[in-house]
Amino acid sequence: MPFGALIIWLVYKDRSPRVGFHALQSLWYQVAWLVIWVVAGVFGGLFTLVTFGLGIILAIPLGIVLWLAPLAHGSYAAYKVSQGVDYRYPFIADKISGPRRTL
Repeated sequence: MPFGALIIWLVYKDRSPRVGFHALQSLWYQVAWLVIWVVAGVFGGLFTLVTFGLGIILAIPLGIVLWLAPLAHGSYAAYKVSQGVDYRYPFIADKISGPRRTL
């Protein structure tokens, strides 16, 4: 859930531009994945109803991938930032700060 990133961003946005930037990236990344999960859940539920339950065969593996992908990517981003690299999430970083930003 994006609440942790939101709290970190609210606390550190004025203290440290670097921490604020990475927390804001993480916040929007997590919000984007929440939207993807909701849309996938609605379509998966409808597909399961239309196929009389056969859609569950596709929904379970897809649900596992949709759960693991942001977890692995977020963990990788956290690792890179802990190593001192200014990791930029694809698409999200450009929306927050523009094409390239030196922190």
